[in-house]
Amino acid sequence: LVLLARTEANPLNAAAAMQAAVWAVDRNQAITQIETMEDLVDRRMAGPRVTVQILGFLAGLALLLSALGIYGVLSYLTNQRAKEIGIRVALGAVPRDVVQLVLRRGFVLAGIGLVVGCAGAAALTPLVRNILDGVQPHDARSFSMAAVALVVAAIGASAFPVVRALRLDPVRVLREE
Repeated sequence: LVLLARTEANPLNAAAAMQAAVWAVDRNQAITQIETMEDLVDRRMAGPRVTVQILGFLAGLALLLSALGIYGVLSYLTNQRAKEIGIRVALGAVPRDVVQLVLRRGFVLAGIGLVVGCAGAAALTPLVRNILDGVQPHDARSFSMAAVALVVAAIGASAFPVVRALRLDPVRVLREE
């Protein structure tokens, strides 16, 4: 037997009155568990809540790894193109041109990640449909927020190689080769 009651005050204060009302009808009726609706919902949602927290942690870790990957690739490519950047600066390239040169690669990498990631997410969301409470599997808002997070991470990861490229001394770079 399950008994639900809506109360104005603290529901646990009404438990004794409800217990007395049940026993007035049937003294042999066992009352084994008294809890609030809030406690019941919290207990029932504990499993999905932990699953969502784990998935959120893994998503953050994936974003961090993608930012580190973009940073590593851009740093490597900037070092490889140091002579070219030095020549461009010696011939009159302004800092904006150098920034665009380096950032273009970062945005290409982020774009590839967005296309592959969105395609993978669209393919895999039906598998996690049961834990997406209140969110449609192909929710444009969620996909957009993930895309914005990746672009922000790509910009942050591109900042250090851009600064390094701007600090290159064209004379020293050209003498080293």
